[in-house]
Amino acid sequence: MKPLNILIVVLGLVLIISGTSSAKHIQWKTEDGGNGHWYERVQDYGIDWYTAKTFAEEAGGYLATITSSDENIWVYDNVGIGEGDDYWLGGTDEESDGDWAWITGEEWSFTNWSPEEPNGEYLENCLHYYNIRYEWNDIHCMWEDNNGYIVEYDSLDEETCNTDIADSDSDGVIDTLDECPETPQGSAVYSNGCSAAAAEGECVSTYDLSSNRIYIPCFEYDDIMYEVWLSDFEAADVNIK
Repeated sequence: MKPLNILIVVLGLVLIISGTSSAKHIQWKTEDGGNGHWYERVQDYGIDWYTAKTFAEEAGGYLATITSSDENIWVYDNVGIGEGDDYWLGGTDEESDGDWAWITGEEWSFTNWSPEEPNGEYLENCLHYYNIRYEWNDIHCMWEDNNGYIVEYDSLDEETCNTDIADSDSDGVIDTLDECPETPQGSAVYSNGCSAAAAEGECVSTYDLSSNRIYIPCFEYDDIMYEVWLSDFEAADVNIK
C-alpha cells in the first residue's frame, strides 16, 4: 500500500468528532462592561448567510451585530472562534452596494475590516469574521467555506438557554440542529448530526479516541479506493486498498 499526501472532502460534508464540538451561550455581562446580551457560536460548515440568518432568528436571536471594538474583541475571544475560522455576522450591503448596515437597524459606526476590505462590489454583500483574528471580510452571501455563524440574543432565560444547547446523544451537535438525534456516542458524524456510517452503508467511519483521528475504511477518489485516517480534517495517512 502506497502512502499519499492529499486533502479530502467526504461527501461534501465535514466530519466532526463526537463530543468535541459544542455550542453554548455566553453572556457579556454588564458588570464586566458589556451589553448584557448573550452570544452563541454555531458550527455548521458550509451554511450560507441567508440560512444562517433564518436559523438564528428561529432560535430567538439574530446574526451578531458588532457595534464596538470592545464587543468585537469580547465576542471573538469568548465564543470559541479558532484563528483561521470564518463565521457569519449580521452585516450586509445587499440593499445598497457599499452602504453597509446591521440587520437589526443599529447604527453602522464601528468597523474592523481586514486590509483592503471590503472589496467585493456587487458580488460580496455579506459580512463574516475572516480567517485573521478579530478582522472582518465581505464575501458572497452563498459562500460555502464558512465554519458557521454567531448568534446574538438580547436576553435569554435559563430554561431556554439550557434547552437550546442540549445535546441528547452527546455527538457534539446541539439538538436543535441534529437531524439524527440518537447517534451512538463515539461515532464520526457530519455537521447535521448524522453518522458517517449511515451515509456510507457498510463503509463505517469510526473515531479513535487514543489517536484523535477519524478512520474512513473506503474512500473513492479518481476511481481508486483508499483507506484514510483523518487528523484535524487533513489526511494524516492515506493508503491505496
